[in-house]
Amino acid sequence: MSKILFIQSYLSKDFSVSEYASEKFIKEYSIKHPNDEITILDLNKEKKLQTVLSLNNFDSFWNEDSQRYIDLINNSDKIIISTGMINFTISPLLKNFLDNILVANKTFKYKYEEKNKSVGLVDPAKKILLIMAQGSYKNWYEFSAFDDYLINVLKFIGLKDINLLLFDGTKTHDQSKLSIEEKFKLKENEFNKLLNEF
Repeated sequence: MSKILFIQSYLSKDFSVSEYASEKFIKEYSIKHPNDEITILDLNKEKKLQTVLSLNNFDSFWNEDSQRYIDLINNSDKIIISTGMINFTISPLLKNFLDNILVANKTFKYKYEEKNKSVGLVDPAKKILLIMAQGSYKNWYEFSAFDDYLINVLKFIGLKDINLLLFDGTKTHDQSKLSIEEKFKLKENEFNKLLNEF
């Protein structure tokens, strides 16, 4: 039996393609792996994540909630993270979650005297799946590599087995008249491959 952590960070009240794909993935994964334990962490429901790191709370920011999030990461065998692009980056809720778990000597350690000497402390054997969506196509804007950002942060804390399912161009002329289901079908083969391998 595997322990699955599903991290949701949706901001749109409209059902999005990343949300559709994530919900579908969890449903189909549950059928294939009925004995696995799935924990859903909806970041919108986390009171701690309504407060961002600031000068005013720097000394008290990393508290028992931060430790709870770190424990959830450490105690999971597989992690699914779903986010859409918000202002060319990940959801602010997800960024806040990362701020809570990026704790020196808990999820990473580093040495400032040499480049690339940081060491991730999270078990690299965990399987990670990122389900992400963006309105533009990937690489349309040099500053909008939000998937690369998230992948690199996860690598920083030690995770290596990271897979990405990216729905891009969802708001372009090519896809503007497609339904969510039709947008999903554009990546359905990738979805099925990841479902079988995860």
